[in-house]
Amino acid sequence: MKLQSEKKNERFLDFMIFLAALAFFSLTLYKGVGGVESYGNSTKFQYIGVILGVPHSPGFPLYVLINYLWSHIPVAISIATKISLLSAVFAAMALVFFRRALALMNVNFFEAIGATAALALSGVFWVRATEAGVGSMSYLLSAATLFFILRCVQKKNKSDLAYSIIFIFLSAWHDPLLLALAPFALLFLIISNPTSWLKKTAWISVGIGILIGVALYSFIYVRSHQRAPVLEYVYAMTTVKRVFLTALNGQFWPNYFVAGPKIILQFRLPELLKETSAQLTTAVFLFSIFGLFFIYKKSRAGAPAFLIFLTLSFILKAHLYSANLLGEYWLFYMLAAFLTGLGLQFISNYRKNLGVFLTGAFLALVLFNAYTHNKDLLFRNNKNEFDGLLTACTYNSNLLASDKYKWQEILLYYNLTNPYVKKRKIKLIDSFNFYNRSTNFFFETSVKEQLDEAGIPYFPVYSNDTATLYLINNL
Repeated sequence: MKLQSEKKNERFLDFMIFLAALAFFSLTLYKGVGGVESYGNSTKFQYIGVILGVPHSPGFPLYVLINYLWSHIPVAISIATKISLLSAVFAAMALVFFRRALALMNVNFFEAIGATAALALSGVFWVRATEAGVGSMSYLLSAATLFFILRCVQKKNKSDLAYSIIFIFLSAWHDPLLLALAPFALLFLIISNPTSWLKKTAWISVGIGILIGVALYSFIYVRSHQRAPVLEYVYAMTTVKRVFLTALNGQFWPNYFVAGPKIILQFRLPELLKETSAQLTTAVFLFSIFGLFFIYKKSRAGAPAFLIFLTLSFILKAHLYSANLLGEYWLFYMLAAFLTGLGLQFISNYRKNLGVFLTGAFLALVLFNAYTHNKDLLFRNNKNEFDGLLTACTYNSNLLASDKYKWQEILLYYNLTNPYVKKRKIKLIDSFNFYNRSTNFFFETSVKEQLDEAGIPYFPVYSNDTATLYLINNL
């Protein structure tokens, strides 16, 4: 009876954490088209599921399929906002698994909430929880994988081993970083319980994991041959080889290994420590050390293994070229937050009153840090709905933009979700080489400055809360 009561309590806590996180992220959701972290990518993921398209490598087929199902839920909100809300759901679920993983390590609720709040309010997590994109799903899959691996190591039963293996493969098929870490995760499972790999359950689970990958990436092959409306870096009638390269993130291979060991140690490591402090507060470094002691007391092999995963989560990204390199360290921030929870419990085990006091102080620091660094994320009432501006453009006109990629994705979003905008047949241009018979518009401040400098006249034709649409005089 006591065990059943504990399970009910855990489920109730999970439900309350999920609801609280979902409510918080929904209130701070980026409303409308696009997002802050990557405007073009966020916009892309707001339409890619609706049309069952194929985004950039590794294609994210699992996300696209879930996105498609979610986009067809009959709720009276725009598709853009609906897909951003999907990120909030994934993030709330990730926090539930994260807290449960700490509970598996016998971390008390208060200490676990401190670490969970630190993760939830860290800039990268918060942004990805409130904007359309694959980032919050990466958090969910990694948190779920961590939970099942820990439970498998502790209980050593067949079902937990199966869940662990399947989630390792699901994570690998979704995110390039988790794909690189998958062999190490499987190796850790083998070392933790070698005899379990002599049973059929382990190998059946591996087979299921591989079949899931084949099925997911067959989706890209099929949609290519069906000539999906958007196939980014995947050609129509593509080959199996091309799908394989997409799955392995081949599009971004030229970005790999651009930074050598010297750059990594001299610049990127200090940058990582500085950013971790900004994400989770400086106190994380102290509590993480105690967290490693906590793991070591439980398992001598556990602490080195965790340290290896923490190090790899940095090294596997530190050599890259990326427009948002600090965001690439998302897994490092999550593992550091997890270590913090363990460290707070380690102190609580030594002296309970001190542990409670430090956890309370840490929570206060987290809230202050979140407000200081991320206050722009609070109650964002963005109205980036460009329907009015785009429908005010005349048929077959040109739209002058300074960031062609960003506005290309916006036009695609509206062309694929708004039949009236699609009928406008608006073309995007990023230069002043106008055709004599073209009608040219713009609504960006940066374009206005360029036109002023060039002495090209223009005048307003439409205005709303988002921007003012200007007609450019071609004469």
